[in-house]
Amino acid sequence: MSLRYSLLLGVVLLLVSTATLVAQQSLTSPFGNDQLWEFGVWGGEAFGKQEGQAFGETQLTMAGFRAGRVIHESTLDSGMRRSLEYVIELDPAFFVRRTHPAYGGGFSPIGLKFNFAPRRNGRYRPYLEMNGGAMFTQENVPQGRTDNFNFTAAFGPGVMIALSRTQALSLGLRYWHLSNANLGYNNPSFNTIQFVVGYNWLLTGRGGRQKQASTGARTTGSETTAASP
Repeated sequence: MSLRYSLLLGVVLLLVSTATLVAQQSLTSPFGNDQLWEFGVWGGEAFGKQEGQAFGETQLTMAGFRAGRVIHESTLDSGMRRSLEYVIELDPAFFVRRTHPAYGGGFSPIGLKFNFAPRRNGRYRPYLEMNGGAMFTQENVPQGRTDNFNFTAAFGPGVMIALSRTQALSLGLRYWHLSNANLGYNNPSFNTIQFVVGYNWLLTGRGGRQKQASTGARTTGSETTAASP
């Protein structure tokens, strides 16, 4: 294993260990229950193939930013919430490592993320996400009579590990596809498996205010009952 991948693996293990230790601390409420917005940074490494190659001959490195907003949520009998987010991603760093080096950037304006109810006392929240967008490169990708503009699509599961009520580490595994949709003379496309690590900030909104109002109403009702003869 090369030094680069040894360092990458070491960083991932350090982040996971730190997140696990922090997650062992008690939370005042289930992680993500009051979420309205999500902002994050992420990096990923993808391995795969283009048509006519063996798996592993294509290697990609990506990094970017993401923003999401809860558009639907429901509360289970346990009090845990599951939610659906609309998500957009900005991908300013895109590097083709193998087989022919290239670089560029792109965006994914169409995305959905389904957050399952938190597990293990609200510290771990599984999710399933998908998105679609476009990628621009300084030369044709894949190499040849293709195009420097491609469409992208991604789909896969992940888990968020709470560091606090509003911050989390995310680990994901995605199928990631790139294709020029026959805009170029040839369209060999990339089909890869992508490993993603991210850091996320969750902002409360309507849900948090409603919860506070409900708590205040219950408190007031209890005080009124206690004051009654």
